[in-house]
Amino acid sequence: MCNTTNATTEPKKVYVTQAPPPLPAIATVFFFILLAAARFPSLESIDQVATVDLFKRRLFPHLVSLEALILIRFAFFAFIACISIHVTVFAKGWEMRPNYLPASKLRKNIIQMRGIRTQLPYTSVTWNLLGLSFGLSSYIAYMAKNEQDVNQWILRAALLIWEAAAPNTLLVSAVVRYAIWPAALKHGSTASCKSWLALVWHNANSAMTLLEAALLGGLPVQRGHESLCMLQALGYAIFSWLYMYQWTPEKGASFIYFFFDTTLGNKTTTIAVCALLGVLLFAHLLFSGATQLLEHSGRGLLPSVLFVVVVFRGVCRFRD
Repeated sequence: MCNTTNATTEPKKVYVTQAPPPLPAIATVFFFILLAAARFPSLESIDQVATVDLFKRRLFPHLVSLEALILIRFAFFAFIACISIHVTVFAKGWEMRPNYLPASKLRKNIIQMRGIRTQLPYTSVTWNLLGLSFGLSSYIAYMAKNEQDVNQWILRAALLIWEAAAPNTLLVSAVVRYAIWPAALKHGSTASCKSWLALVWHNANSAMTLLEAALLGGLPVQRGHESLCMLQALGYAIFSWLYMYQWTPEKGASFIYFFFDTTLGNKTTTIAVCALLGVLLFAHLLFSGATQLLEHSGRGLLPSVLFVVVVFRGVCRFRD
């Protein structure tokens, strides 16, 4: 007997370099932008919360003085800023190969992540928003200590940026722990997950957020302000679509996150946008609910410390 081969072969996969977002996905994004804008909290409701007293409040004043609160927040701000400057200016960066779905029509072009590009992933955006939040809250507490007035727009910005950044820090850590790290263990090396920068970005962010929420000033993330995370998610989706040709300009469209891939078809691309929106809304509601539960518990020191430890261990990861 002789060996035979199957005459039918798999059709050659067709790749594209142009990937405009489908109209249903665009329409969905702008529908939710209008919905978020309509539900955005009024200035009056923001001003009821965003007061100087909120930013100089200490949950445990017998343990943390106002001066200590100012210094800790400023230290967080400086640490985040130094990491971002180091990665942007001094570090060599890294190479990234997108992990597209099988149905994608895009080639897995290597993306060079160097310079300002290192600040464009969602992790970096959230990291820098958190740093800005700590910088503003430290400044407000400092002004309060010296009995100086603070512009109301600074108070508003400090509250809204905190509410946008805080839930996302825990979300970023959880995604790395439960999705990215296990996938790397299964399909390749976890070296990128265990680099010092990755461990800082994906763990220190949650540590600082939890310390502020449970042991320092207790800045709130409020129900009714969900439009913030909606606008953040939708804004990043639009950015991803606008920047798709800049990651690998000589080779066509690329995405650093597979779920923004616009070649997956009308239905899949639209569902991906809705899924991202749903995940961020869930993170916002979960964070606000957890901190409100802690508030109702009486804000004792032991429950607060347990809250920090349990949540930190639940979302962060350091080794295989």
